[in-house]
Amino acid sequence: MFGNNWRFVSESETAQGFLSFAIFVVALALAQPAWSTESRGPGRLHDDVISAGPHRGAALARDGARLLIVGGEGPDGHAGTVHVFDALTGQTRVLTDELTPRAHPAVVVFDDQLFVLGGEAGTGALDTVESVSLVDGAVTAWPALPSPRTAGRAVMHQGLLVVGGGDHGWGPLAVSHVFDPARGEWYQAPAVEGRLLGWQVQGDKLLALTEGRGGEVVRRRLSIRQHAFVGDSAVRTGCERLVVPVGEALFCVGGDGTARALGKKLQPLGDYGVVHIGAVGAGVRLLAGVAFVDLDGQVRWLRKSAR
Repeated sequence: MFGNNWRFVSESETAQGFLSFAIFVVALALAQPAWSTESRGPGRLHDDVISAGPHRGAALARDGARLLIVGGEGPDGHAGTVHVFDALTGQTRVLTDELTPRAHPAVVVFDDQLFVLGGEAGTGALDTVESVSLVDGAVTAWPALPSPRTAGRAVMHQGLLVVGGGDHGWGPLAVSHVFDPARGEWYQAPAVEGRLLGWQVQGDKLLALTEGRGGEVVRRRLSIRQHAFVGDSAVRTGCERLVVPVGEALFCVGGDGTARALGKKLQPLGDYGVVHIGAVGAGVRLLAGVAFVDLDGQVRWLRKSAR
């Protein structure tokens, strides 16, 4: 049926065949996303130190592809600087060194301005509010916080600045405040039940994320118009220690320091290995990764590439 087309293959041809197959396998492996011992998902894990600092207690904010490193504490005391790291060029520069020196401030970017609220400078919590122009680094003073606050969480929502969480130096702060930059006035917002982990903006909704029981994250919608929290939902994350909001995702840290990225539905997206986060909330999304401050005060950028 096949005709008389069969023939024996020589040893040289066999060697050439094995060589071609080996080249094919290597090429196929190179074409696939690389795996690393630090990552359990496809893509090589890059763990870059953006700034050695130390920046203990520094706050992080993002402006496009730029990471803003605000304040912190080092061997020389508290810093009043804002460092800018450009993720596209890999360059870092000082935007200003004229802020009130502080660590653990709340920060948020709005309309080409970086707002820096509260913090501490070794003498207790601060009520100082300043903004830094992202264009020329000029510092502007704003009306002080209604009460001193350190390690707070800030967010801009519909043109209003909302700050909550943290403490005033002698205990947690449940009350939140709203600032209207157009009027230069502060208003009191509803008290937050439980420890505030951070805020998330989903469309026209502003959600407060608080720590629940047994690793739960409780999400409550804040209605500024109704001056109340409207509804809540609890989602079990399996986190043993803390949850750090990072943009629309969460960074879950277990009791052993192992960190996981959690998406909008709070499902694990990948295991990033052992990551030691220094300050709760000191993390932001930066391109295809997460930037955070570790326990040593180093600012690190954890990201995955396609290979």
